Amino acid sequence: MESEPSKTDKAEFAAEIEALAAALNADILVYSGDIEPGNEDTVIELCNRRARRPNILLLLATYGGDAHTAYRISRCLQQKYTQFFVLVTGRCKSAGTLLATGANELIMGDLAELGPLDVQMRKTDEIDERSSGLTPSQAMMSLDAQTVVAFQQHFLSLKEISLTTRTAAEIASSLVTGLYSGIYSQIEPMKVGEMQRALTVARVYGMRLQRNVKANPRADVLSLLVSAFPDHGYVIDREEARTLFERVREPSNEEMKIVKRLFGILREPAEPTQICFLNPQHQPELEESQDAKQKSDATDAGGSGEDFESDGATAEGSGATGAPNSATGRPGAGQADPVAAPAPLASSDDEEPANEV
Repeated sequence: MESEPSKTDKAEFAAEIEALAAALNADILVYSGDIEPGNEDTVIELCNRRARRPNILLLLATYGGDAHTAYRISRCLQQKYTQFFVLVTGRCKSAGTLLATGANELIMGDLAELGPLDVQMRKTDEIDERSSGLTPSQAMMSLDAQTVVAFQQHFLSLKEISLTTRTAAEIASSLVTGLYSGIYSQIEPMKVGEMQRALTVARVYGMRLQRNVKANPRADVLSLLVSAFPDHGYVIDREEARTLFERVREPSNEEMKIVKRLFGILREPAEPTQICFLNPQHQPELEESQDAKQKSDATDAGGSGEDFESDGATAEGSGATGAPNSATGRPGAGQADPVAAPAPLASSDDEEPANEV
């Protein structure tokens, strides 16, 4: 049986959170789980109702989800904070990568992986199965290449038996048309157009996120993320990310302390989705008054200026259910202190979005 964290562990974790928040002068937000419609409202509400530090550190783990939601979350964090950092130590795929393109800096651990932005569309008459939005266009490109090669081969073969150029071309054209017309007839132009529009969503959202003067992605990164990778599950590790983004670094020692505490929900996305701030609200006036009190009364050692409860900091989120186990990072049963665990979030929309990245 996994042991529950002690008050000492909670106090140490609270101190580590405050030290990292002070070092970056940043709020620390955890988002672990799918990026679903309605979750952007939770993030915006959490940001609006707290006294914020100047910067934000987002601890992100997700398999992806809704592009519109990812865009709104990223724009919110750009607008509410001066510097926006994203820390990834596990999977951050698809729409998670879109969200990360709005950050000023990417912080990636050894196990971190981003993914391409090709939109995933529901397959007709299939349950919970999807296909890449690139599939129709890539199929067209493949067919075009094959028809050209087939025409050339037939034409040259016919020329070798002393047919005129015109005759050989007509026969080769008829042969190729007969071979590939049945395949081309299965392609639905409306479906191809729908796929192209869906792919455009991720590209345009990424361009808007880049309008931030301190945005991180390189100039051509969006086209690469949308169409340059062969598979939706393709792994973009830290070294490859450095070819796509201007500012990518490894986590600091202070950041890794938090990661180790929450490894269970930062390596693999949580289910249900968990969203919360780890550090207490910023209260500079309280800190200044307590600092002054410490200077005037050297014997008063209890005024630390930290807004903590006696057994650790209070995470602000959507109804946290317990502190994480130190080994797994997942919430413990029956615990009232949510310092180390983002809260399970009840989805406001049970329907899965039609188009996802």
